[in-house]
Amino acid sequence: MKLKAIVSFVLAFLLTNGVISQTPARNIFAGGFLNYSAVSSEREAKSSTIEDRSITKLSVMPAAGIFLNDNLAVGSSLGYTYESQKRTIGSWRPLKQYREENIISINPFVRYYFGDRSAWFFAEASAGLGFGDLIIEVEDERVYDFVTFKLDLFISPGFYYYVKENLCIEAKLGFIGYTRYNEVDDENEFEYFETDFGINLTPGKLYFGIYYHF
Repeated sequence: MKLKAIVSFVLAFLLTNGVISQTPARNIFAGGFLNYSAVSSEREAKSSTIEDRSITKLSVMPAAGIFLNDNLAVGSSLGYTYESQKRTIGSWRPLKQYREENIISINPFVRYYFGDRSAWFFAEASAGLGFGDLIIEVEDERVYDFVTFKLDLFISPGFYYYVKENLCIEAKLGFIGYTRYNEVDDENEFEYFETDFGINLTPGKLYFGIYYHF
């Protein structure tokens, strides 16, 4: 499938960037983010459940970068995002729905740091490209099989703090930017576009990561 070819290309791209190891080791950092959430909800009417829903999300985002000088760094992350949603509607002859999406993304970034070496604020500009697939099932029968594409252009504020000499904890909160999302199902001749431009600095967009500076 196209997704396998995309994953192979991204992995090859990151491996070829191993030339950065020729740079003085103290300037290189590596780490990433890991986010997981599971939410379930029910709606009831007259002691009967009319809707039962569960959503599971997992994001893994390893990253590496290099300092060009004391304040400026460039790098990239390679991400995997999984999201599934199970939904049952009605108590008499309930209707079951299932949705699952998998996305592989590459996110080059540029950061500018403020502060000293023990605790820094930073502003990050990133451009993310994501490719994946989305399936939708009704009563255990697949009704849609999409190829998905996502483009993110973000500016995000962040902060990191050294807990040891080379180990730091990092946090990023939300973004200011633009997102374009596209779903295509060639078999059913269906296409969906969604664009969003704005500011999102809510707690739900707070990400924590761990990085090691060599």
